Amino acid sequence: MTDNDRHFVTALARGLAVLRCFTTAKRELGTSEIARLLKLPQPTVWRLCKTLQDEGYLLTGQNGDKLQLSPSVLGLGYSALAAAPLSDIARPAMQEIANRFGAACSMGMRHGLQIVLTQRCQGQSELVLNLHVGSQLPLANTAMGVAHIARMREEDRTMLLEQIRVADPDNWPAREAVISGAVRQFAEQGFIVDSGDFHPRINAAAIAFVASDGQIYSLSCGAPSEQIKVDTLRNEIGPALAVLAKALSPQRGEVASTAPV
Repeated sequence: MTDNDRHFVTALARGLAVLRCFTTAKRELGTSEIARLLKLPQPTVWRLCKTLQDEGYLLTGQNGDKLQLSPSVLGLGYSALAAAPLSDIARPAMQEIANRFGAACSMGMRHGLQIVLTQRCQGQSELVLNLHVGSQLPLANTAMGVAHIARMREEDRTMLLEQIRVADPDNWPAREAVISGAVRQFAEQGFIVDSGDFHPRINAAAIAFVASDGQIYSLSCGAPSEQIKVDTLRNEIGPALAVLAKALSPQRGEVASTAPV
């Protein structure tokens, strides 16, 4: 479609083009930079940006002379999030993370005392675990399962931990220590880092978030310990998962109440 079509609204198309100029690599842009990217006159771009600011889609950047996207832009995508399976929406970003770190990136949700994989993306790795969509893993023995536990409301978590204790009393003391540490870690940095507590050869980072349907979903990314070190998990992979979780979670800051399933 071009602006030669009488049904084509040029001003709307240009406004959307302004929003598309902002990327993860270009989080803040000035009007002169936007004008150069779009090959439009700067006065035109200034008017477009002023309108987008007035409508709440652009904000003044940290330096004061540039602009950045407003969280309101996320609202434009909420209807799409509701209409498509979350695992399908997340897959491209999960695959990018898996490829970037040569790791496996998984999404899952709780079913009873299990975590069920709803998406699985594999990057290049010397060790590939035989896991796939539909695989079930013990909730208390996986990084993504423990991230789910850490994301729960305290009262719901207490009830769930009692179920885990009753189901596996022999291993409970060791599991309780690991889970307690993960809950503290989640509260401090927003994700957890596992350096072999759940699998002796795998290092992983995991996070959990509340989706638009009110359910808690978990994301994890892991690889052989000789391939990915703890510093990489803490400084790169964990933050990457946090960015993805934030994009998938319109209820940021809320904690779900999760009845037993």
